[in-house]
Amino acid sequence: MKINTINLNNFIGVRSLNLDITDPVLLVAGPNGSGKSTLRDAVRFGIFGTPGRVEAKRDYKSLISTGAKKGVVQISIEGNNITRDVGTGKVDSSTNIILQEDDLGFVIDADKFASLNVNEKRATLFRVMSVKKDQAAIKKRMVDQGCDEKLTDSIMIMLRSGFEAAEKDAAQQATAAKGTWKGVTGETYGIKKAEIWEAKAPEVDMEQLQKELLEHNKQLKAEEKSLEGLNKKIGEATAVTQTIDNMNTEIEEQRTLFKDGRVAPKDIEESAIQIEALKSDIQEIESQLLSLDVNVMEFICPDCAVPHRLTVIDGKIVVADTHSIGDDVHQQRVTLNETITTIKNELHEETARQKKLDEAHAAERNVLKLLEQRNKMNGEQSEDLDALEQSVAEAKQNIEKIRLEIGENTVLQLKSTHADKTTEQAKNAHEEAVKWLKIKDALSPSGIPAELLAEAISPLNATLAEHSVTTGWKPVRIEDDMTITADGRDYALLSESEQWRCDSMIAASISKITKIGVLILDRIDVLDLPSRSVAMNWLLGLSSEFGTIMVMGTLKALPPLPSGVQGLWMGPDEMKAAA
Repeated sequence: MKINTINLNNFIGVRSLNLDITDPVLLVAGPNGSGKSTLRDAVRFGIFGTPGRVEAKRDYKSLISTGAKKGVVQISIEGNNITRDVGTGKVDSSTNIILQEDDLGFVIDADKFASLNVNEKRATLFRVMSVKKDQAAIKKRMVDQGCDEKLTDSIMIMLRSGFEAAEKDAAQQATAAKGTWKGVTGETYGIKKAEIWEAKAPEVDMEQLQKELLEHNKQLKAEEKSLEGLNKKIGEATAVTQTIDNMNTEIEEQRTLFKDGRVAPKDIEESAIQIEALKSDIQEIESQLLSLDVNVMEFICPDCAVPHRLTVIDGKIVVADTHSIGDDVHQQRVTLNETITTIKNELHEETARQKKLDEAHAAERNVLKLLEQRNKMNGEQSEDLDALEQSVAEAKQNIEKIRLEIGENTVLQLKSTHADKTTEQAKNAHEEAVKWLKIKDALSPSGIPAELLAEAISPLNATLAEHSVTTGWKPVRIEDDMTITADGRDYALLSESEQWRCDSMIAASISKITKIGVLILDRIDVLDLPSRSVAMNWLLGLSSEFGTIMVMGTLKALPPLPSGVQGLWMGPDEMKAAA
C-alpha cells in the first residue's frame, strides 16, 4: 500500500500542510513541538478516524487548531482519497475507500504490539499470520491427528469457551470412562492393564448357586412380609398412643371447668327453685302494675283560669286542685318498677350461675367417661411400641443381609455366565477412555494450541531474525508466553533505544507478512547517530517491498539523504509561514 499525499488543514498544531510523497522512504525532521508526531496522528486519524490523543468523539473538536472553526485531514492512498472532518471524525462524500484498523494499526503505531496483554498479542498473531482457529479448522486438525470424529463433534460446544475448558471436559470424560472400566472389572484402571484385561469366570457350582438364590429369595419374601406386619402394628400402636394423648389433653381441659370443686346435685336443684321463685315474684309485681291504671293530666279552667289536675282511675275522671290520687298511684308504680328491676338482676345472676353449674356438672361426667375410655384403651394396648420398633430394625437388618447375599450370588452367577460380555464391556470402556485421552492431548497446551501458536510465531520470529541480521541489532523474539525479548532479555528491562529497535522490527515484520507495505516509525532520535544510519539503511533496504515508509525524529537539521529517501523539515520558520 502506498500513501501518495497528506493534506492537513487546522489539525492540532499544523495549520496547513500539503505533502506529496515521492520516494519510498520519507524522513520527517524538526525540533520538538514542530508537528512531526502530529503528522503520524494525522495519518492514523485520516485512515481510521481514531486520533490517539483523545478517545471520546465529543472531544474531537479539541483537535482543531486553536482559533480555527474547522479542520480537515485528507489522505490519498494509491489514488483513493479519504477526507475526514477533524471536529466530527466523519468522512465526506468524496471518500472512496474505508480501511479497518486491525493490522494496519500496528504499523502506524510501532509500539502498539508491545502494549497488548498476552491474550491480545496471541489473538493478533493468529490474525496476522492467518492461522485458522475456528471450530471447523480445529476439528479437521483433531480428526487428522486420529481423534474420534463423533467424540470430536461432541466436544466442539465446549471449545467455544476455549481450549482449556474443552481439555478439562475431555479429561473428565476420560475419567468417567475409566470409572466405567473399574465398575465393570472391579479393578483400578491402568492403560496397559486395560489393553489385555479379560474377565475370568469364577469356579462355582452353578446348580448349588441357583438353589441358594431360590432359598435367599424365599427368606427375603418372608422377612418382607414380617416387616409389613410389624409396620402395621406400629401404625396401630402409634394411633392408640396418639388417641390417649389427645384424651389426656381433653381431660385436663374439661377439669378446668370445675376447678372450684365438684358440683352437688342439690346445688343445681336449689338454683332451679330460686330461679322459679324469682320469675314468680316478677309476674306478681307485673300484675300489680297492671291494676294501677291511672292517668294524670293538667288543664286550665276556662272560667277561673286556675290550673287543675285531671286524674283518670279505672276509667273514672277525678278532678283535684293541688293533690290527686294519681300522685299516690304514680309513686306506687315507681316503687314497683324499681323492685321488678332488682328482681330481674337477681334472676339474671342466678340463671348465669345455674349455667355454670350445668357446664361444670357436664364436664365432670365427660371426664369420668374419658377416663373410662382411656383406661380401657390402655388395657387393650398389649404391644410395646419400643419393642415393635426394635423388631422392625432387626427385620430390616435381616433383609439387608439377605439382599447382600443375593447380590453376591448374583454377581457370581453373572460373572460365570457372562465373562465374555464383561470382557467386551471393559474393552469398550477402555477404548472410550483412550479416545477421550487422545482428544485431551490434542487440546492440551502442548497439542493443537502449541501448533497454532508455532504457526503464528515461527514466521514472525523468522522475519525478526532476518531484520536482526540485516541491522546487526540484538535478535528479537516473541516467546511462547508472548514475552518479547531482545537477546534473551525481557522487553521491560530494555533501554528506550532497545525498545525502539524491538518495536520497529516487529512493526516491519507485521507489515511485511501481511503485505500492508506501510511502516511509520516515530522518535528515531532515541538512537545515536551510528544507529540512525543503520536504521535508515535498513529501511531503505525494505523500501523495495514497501509502498510507504515514514520516519520522524527530533533533529537539528535534515541530514544528507541518499537516493530513495525524501526529506521534510518542519522547523519554526516553515510553521510560521504555514500559519
